[in-house]
Formats: sequence, structure tokens, C-alpha cells
Amino acid sequence: MDNASSRSRSRLEHIQHESNRSLREHRSIILDSTLAEYVGTYASNELDVRLAMALRNGHLVLLRRPAGVGVMRPNYMDDFTTAEVAGSVRFTRDRAGKVTGFSIFAGRVLDVRFRKVSADTTL
Repeated sequence: MDNASSRSRSRLEHIQHESNRSLREHRSIILDSTLAEYVGTYASNELDVRLAMALRNGHLVLLRRPAGVGVMRPNYMDDFTTAEVAGSVRFTRDRAGKVTGFSIFAGRVLDVRFRKVSADTTL
């Protein structure tokens, strides 16, 4: 490998490392500052179902009946993934910044909306 190729590879590795570090730091910021804002019960008129978001052992989890529990993994601010949905959960906020609901995006399921109906997590 010549010097130019070696420098390019080294630079690319540095950029990838910095990008991964930045993503980890951003995820940490999401976890530390806003998880409690997502806690509550959410309802979808379209699906006639209720889901809850709760905090367990420092993690945001999605709860569904009868016993489904999925750990929410942050992608970026207000966007999470979980095996319970097999897609993306994107929270919505009002103008004041208060969480008002979320939408599910999973495969052919696009923008199925849930509105926050309670700060309680009882389903």
C-alpha cells in the first residue's frame, strides 16, 4: 500500500471512529435528558390498541398486552427502534416541546399514529 492510500485509509478510519463516538454520545444525551418525557400510555384509534412507555432499570421500554416488553433503542432525538415493533417509533411534540404521541414506521406500515392519553403506564 502506498503512502497516499495509507493516509486515506487512516483518515477514513478516523472519520468512522469519530462518527461512532458521536452517535454513542448523542444516544447518551437522549437517555440522560429526555427518557421520562416519553413515559405514559398511548392510544391508536386506527388500530384500536393501547401501548405504554415506561422506565425500567434506566431503559425506556414499550409495554403491550398481555405481556410484551421491548427495550427502546435510541436512533436519534425522539426516534427509537424495538423488536416489539420491528421498525421505527418516532415521538411527536407540540410547540412547547411536550411529547404528544408517536408514529410507527415498519415496512409497509407508515405513520400509524398514537396519541398520548395519560402519564400513567397502566394498560
